[in-house]
Amino acid sequence: MQRRTFLKTLLVSAGALSGLAACADDSTNTAADTGSGDGSGSGADTTPTPLIVVAAPALFPQSVASGDPRPGSVILWTRIVEGDASSDTALELEVATDEAFANLILLEGATSKQLTALAEHDHCVKVRVTDLSPATSYFYRFSVVRDGERRVSKAGRTRTAPAADADTAVRFAFVSCQDFAGKYYNTYARLNREELDFVIHLGDYIYETSGDPAFQASSPGRSITFDDREGSILFNAGTDSEFGAASSLDNYRQLYRTYRSDADLQQAHERFPFLVIWDDHEFSDDCHGATATYYDGRQDELSVSRRMRANQAWWEYQPVDYEDRPDVAYDASATWPDDLRIYRRLRFGRHMELSLTDLRTYRSDHLIAEDGYPGQVLVTADQLAAAGAAPDFASPYADIATFAGGRFLPFLQSLAAEGEYPIERVTGLISIDYLQGRITANAGRVDLPIPPNAAELDGLPRGLAIHHTGKSGLFGQIGARYLARKDPYLLISDLLYRAAPESQQALGSTQEQWLVDGLSGSDASWKVWANSFTLQQRVVDVTGFRLPDDFKQKFLLSVEDWDGMPSRRAALVERLAAVPNLVAITGDIHAFFAGTLPKADGSAALVEYVGSSLSSGTYKTLLLKTASADETLRDAGAAALALLVEELLVSPETKPNPHLALADIDRNGFSIATVSAASFDVEFYAIAERAASARIADAELDAAFEVTRLQTRTGDASVWRDFEGTWKRWNPATFAWEA
Repeated sequence: MQRRTFLKTLLVSAGALSGLAACADDSTNTAADTGSGDGSGSGADTTPTPLIVVAAPALFPQSVASGDPRPGSVILWTRIVEGDASSDTALELEVATDEAFANLILLEGATSKQLTALAEHDHCVKVRVTDLSPATSYFYRFSVVRDGERRVSKAGRTRTAPAADADTAVRFAFVSCQDFAGKYYNTYARLNREELDFVIHLGDYIYETSGDPAFQASSPGRSITFDDREGSILFNAGTDSEFGAASSLDNYRQLYRTYRSDADLQQAHERFPFLVIWDDHEFSDDCHGATATYYDGRQDELSVSRRMRANQAWWEYQPVDYEDRPDVAYDASATWPDDLRIYRRLRFGRHMELSLTDLRTYRSDHLIAEDGYPGQVLVTADQLAAAGAAPDFASPYADIATFAGGRFLPFLQSLAAEGEYPIERVTGLISIDYLQGRITANAGRVDLPIPPNAAELDGLPRGLAIHHTGKSGLFGQIGARYLARKDPYLLISDLLYRAAPESQQALGSTQEQWLVDGLSGSDASWKVWANSFTLQQRVVDVTGFRLPDDFKQKFLLSVEDWDGMPSRRAALVERLAAVPNLVAITGDIHAFFAGTLPKADGSAALVEYVGSSLSSGTYKTLLLKTASADETLRDAGAAALALLVEELLVSPETKPNPHLALADIDRNGFSIATVSAASFDVEFYAIAERAASARIADAELDAAFEVTRLQTRTGDASVWRDFEGTWKRWNPATFAWEA
């Protein structure tokens, strides 16, 4: 086999290399024994001293992994633990075309490649192997040579991408959200039975918390206690309910080490190359940029150093590659966010080009901040008039310092002080409806002011305030991250976006232009956008329920994702409307969804397939916990309504989401896509959430999953579904599946 073997070594993290070391050698690749080459080139002695090969998986506790396959290259990864933890470790890499390692390929003219796992990078090592053949399976293993023995890791199998012009179908899985605490990876155990070209991980590979009772369980062998307790962010410190969130580099590394100790996850990495992006939990829940949101604005949570420590651990442990930046390893001295750029594009033959994006690094804060003052006016009467909008829900407002002689300002400031809210924020234009609500809620206080009279209210302008979205508390997530009132939220969003488009930023201007240019310019049959969180609008209409008037609304279930940036999403969809055969694959929401994204004229611009969580609590469970945790929602009966969310999302009576063809919100699972010239086929493999509490016996795995088969056909931005052999197309206009 004639081949120009070209291997570049890429070691993770700060200062490891000034770039990628490269060596090239034209050589003949022949069958060889398992001896170690001396790296001197093809003219070296080909009769090395035979070595006894000994399986030593304990030296490689996280096993092996591969990633970012291209037609001629792939990244190979391992972590080794041997001897003094503070010392570097020499090891070797072998790559073969057969599982028995009888046919080794030459690496720099030798049958093995000399590497060094640096202690300062947690003994992780990544290697880019190049000049491989397209669409070819390779086997690889790492080893150390000791006392005449080659002590080897488990063998990994990887596969290169097909050549850009190859007329071949591609089959891959897409997954997300794999909490470890109290959870088992039955999903990976089932996925590992499939034959796939690769796996796309859309984010939440780890969860940065070590047992948050709000959403995590624990069980023997499936819990994490940080070794570096003092380096973590501690909650409920010193109590029985203490838990931590990762902050130190060791915290984040420990999470990756622990997650990758799972046998089913290890096997997935051993069998398939992974393409990985991050979402929020690789750094911090519901983060934006380098800002966490644990305290709902009670304190400043911007921490660039913590963000970079999270980035470094991610870089060290993930088999990711950056083809356009071959001379840059992770540099902890770099200025964030330029330390890592994870959005990238890969081609898989004639029929698929994949764009992987980063929706956390460059995004703006939530449109409605958790510490936004509920009475603050966001949209004035003049702004409404200029936009030609005069909604019935607009309410009167005034400058609180001068309204009614200023007699209400001390009262509102005293309420803020009692809530530990900065009283200086209680200023400017304030909603009178909010003021009157506070007076009513505090009846009996000795400092209660006399409510405004008719004369004081006469002629006041009408606008929109933060409380119109449903946010009533000084600090809180309702109306800011979850359960926002649809019509006020969308109108506020639109008017603020007109004035300041940067108020809704997911990708950042540079990445967004990169995405649009790449998708628009691709000649692949299918353009696939890997997007970490859900694009679909998710509205529930409870106006017909017996609820307090304030809750008889249409709600956006969560506005932490694209539903919280509706104007930016609409503008982006219009920019992508001319791209044929565009499919988005997404995760994060812990539910299965399938639907289309409409253009301004209502026609479909692209199709979206949303995969559920691998093991994390499902969307239904999270909604129940949110509704039960908030006193106002609990008293209004929202917890009971959460049980009906799936039916409400696709209700044929209210038709709240006509472009949403399928919703399954209470099961875990994974998704498999098959891409050919004619169609983009998706299979949702769903399993009951409760099954994640224990490892299912292998013999029972198949029966535990239910498969839903969906399809998008070339030239038709629609979702088709297989109903026991009959394919039907979802019609948003009729809100029905039609043959």
